[in-house]
Amino acid sequence: MSRCLDLIAKRDMVPSYWHAEVAAGGALNFEFHLDGIDSQLESYLAECFRRIINVETVVTSRAAAQRQA
Repeated sequence: MSRCLDLIAKRDMVPSYWHAEVAAGGALNFEFHLDGIDSQLESYLAECFRRIINVETVVTSRAAAQRQA
């Protein structure tokens, strides 16, 4: 979790929402919201998160909206 937060903090951004919990089986799930970022930065950050060891899934709000459409 700290590696993910570091990617945000080094860009001087602060999440408007952050929630973390340990799920069944010990997996750590967390959700956060970054307000005011464009789709290019969102895609870049998502790719950076995916490269972090032990990160299994990254879903962005735009990607989730496209799946529902």
